[in-house]
Parts: sequence; C-alpha cells; structure tokens
Amino acid sequence: DIPDLVTIAATPDSLSALNLLFHFRRLGDDLTFFPSGSGCASIFRLPFGELAKDNPRAVIGNADVSSRPFFDANTLFFTVAGEIFETMLQDTDKSFLAASAWKKLKERV
Repeated sequence: DIPDLVTIAATPDSLSALNLLFHFRRLGDDLTFFPSGSGCASIFRLPFGELAKDNPRAVIGNADVSSRPFFDANTLFFTVAGEIFETMLQDTDKSFLAASAWKKLKERV
C-alpha cells in the first residue's frame, strides 16, 4: 500500500536533496511550502490539506519554536504525498543524485 503522506526527518543537506528531487518532474516556483504555525499543523494538518489539491506541494515543517526543543537542532521535516514519494524514488537514478555535487554532500549526510 502507498501511504497518504511520507514525512522524513531531514538535516539541511538532506532537505536540500529531497526538495530538489521533489522538483525533478515539476515546473513552477510554488512547489514547496514552509509554513509558520504549530509543529503539528506543519507536519500533519497542512500536508493532509495539500492532498486535496491538483498539484500538492511538499511541506517543510518543524519551524515552531515550542516544538523544536524536542527534536535535534539540525532537523526539519519534509512531507509529501505518498504517490509523489514513490515517483521520487523512481527518479533517484536519473536525477542530481548521480552528480558529483551530491556525492560530496552525501559524505556529510
């Protein structure tokens, strides 16, 4: 089964990679959403709201200062629709993940 949402705890380098991979098949500037608000809203409520849209955006979460102390200082959350995540997995060998720049970052991840 494909889940409705996939949420990944990500470091800045991982977040950068996930965001680029999310954009690999998409055109436009408003594809990723980094909302303010509660941690729960940015990790659950807002991503579920994106599922109702024709082109759901990725949601970066955990900017809430009241929830951040409960997570590693270098962690944000990246949430996408499960179907989109499946496509992202299929694109890994065709995307920037094969480029030398990613190989350098991969050492830090």
